[in-house]
Amino acid sequence: MSVLKCKMCGGDLELIPGSSVAECEYCGSRQTVPSADSEKKLTLFARANRLRFACEFDKAYGVYESIVADFPEEAEAYWGLVLCKYGIEYVDDPATGKKIPTCHRSSFESVMEDGNYDQALENADVVARGVYREEAKQIETLRRGIVEISSKEAPYDIFICYKETDPNGERTLDSVMAQDVYDALVQKGYRVFFSRISLEDKLGVEYEPYIFAALNSAKVMLVFGTDYEYFNAVWVKNEWSRFLRLMASDKGRYLIPCYRGIDAYDMPSEFTKLQAQDMGKLGAVQDLIRGVEKLLPKNQPAPAKEVKTGPVFIRNVCAVGTCDYNDMWPQGSPRRVFNYDDTKMIAFMVGVDRGKLSSRRSVKIRLRVLNSSGSVIVDDVLELAWAPTYDKISRTFIIRGGDGTVVPVGKYTAEFCLDESAPYEFGFAVTSNEELEELRREKERQQALLAPQRRAQGLCQHCGGQFKGLFTKTCASCGRRKDY
Repeated sequence: MSVLKCKMCGGDLELIPGSSVAECEYCGSRQTVPSADSEKKLTLFARANRLRFACEFDKAYGVYESIVADFPEEAEAYWGLVLCKYGIEYVDDPATGKKIPTCHRSSFESVMEDGNYDQALENADVVARGVYREEAKQIETLRRGIVEISSKEAPYDIFICYKETDPNGERTLDSVMAQDVYDALVQKGYRVFFSRISLEDKLGVEYEPYIFAALNSAKVMLVFGTDYEYFNAVWVKNEWSRFLRLMASDKGRYLIPCYRGIDAYDMPSEFTKLQAQDMGKLGAVQDLIRGVEKLLPKNQPAPAKEVKTGPVFIRNVCAVGTCDYNDMWPQGSPRRVFNYDDTKMIAFMVGVDRGKLSSRRSVKIRLRVLNSSGSVIVDDVLELAWAPTYDKISRTFIIRGGDGTVVPVGKYTAEFCLDESAPYEFGFAVTSNEELEELRREKERQQALLAPQRRAQGLCQHCGGQFKGLFTKTCASCGRRKDY
């Protein structure tokens, strides 16, 4: 009979017959396990888990799909698909020593809304369902943090994908070629993601938010390779396979394989239908740059931004939170950040220019709420009786329903239109106590990870600043004394 391995650390698991949950004696992790009713199933799980441990998420995903096809009621197979989709690897938490998830393939899609996650819950028993929910919450917190950080990054034009070091730890020819192209593209005015340079100031922090931001904003990816194995190296493939999926839904993206010293037919099969560039030819760099310029012209003027015009009826908007669904005009200080643990509804006070509306008997006010990706989650029009003395309208937006449902944590835009007026935009954010606490814990974990590196470099272990002073060393950034 095949032996089941811990999906956190890889140790052997001792299963209790009929139980859907086991605890690893090596790392102490409590985790869900598949039902041990088929030798074929356990063999497939062992293979899928080995691939996932090696961060071969695409290959592991294919094996989990095979399990779902043969055993459609196996909850653990659906959960495996979730782990692969978000690129989950379990690492040691330096603060507690426990295994915690880290995300290598983030997404704008919430884990809680993933179809495979729903199938895992539907096919799991009560005990396993609770474990899945707890793990999903951890992954969702990670995903939100990555999306939050990535949203602050400036967009890139081009993403350069390559393998940095060879098996001996030396710099590859791929890296040297890629940097030559990077320098040429930057001189042309393009914003280019090249990890050797773009991530050099990100030492000691998770790279995924910055890779995620670059992948989702870049319109062109250049994949460099001088060896079949380099093209298929785990983290190289992780980048180009994600970009190929983005290309499938966005025809305005392009991937150009750039090879040297190998036959074009030795490149990954996924590149078969793509036009590749032989970097071994004379003038290859110039040819590549010219090709990129055709895809992303830099000298053409940017298209004019669409300006929505119309009369100006709305003077201003402010927002107040309330826990009373019937309170259209709550008292309190206006704000833009609302915590759904202590607020159920946002009341928007829309100030209008009553002089311009004095002759009207009724007005229509439209409220649209858009999330950070631009998707409309509320679009509602309300017609109101109007009097010349009115100067304010109240519209509400529920962020925590009576059934306990909540809008996702994140940034939003409320857009108001009064009759034929131009839209008035009001930005706000929704957060939670759990998220704030998780952000605090994540900051502490990051500090614990960075502290040893900073001490080794002779820097302040708290902020990474330089020390000053001859006898008493004090950090020039945070003012703390050297304490190690």
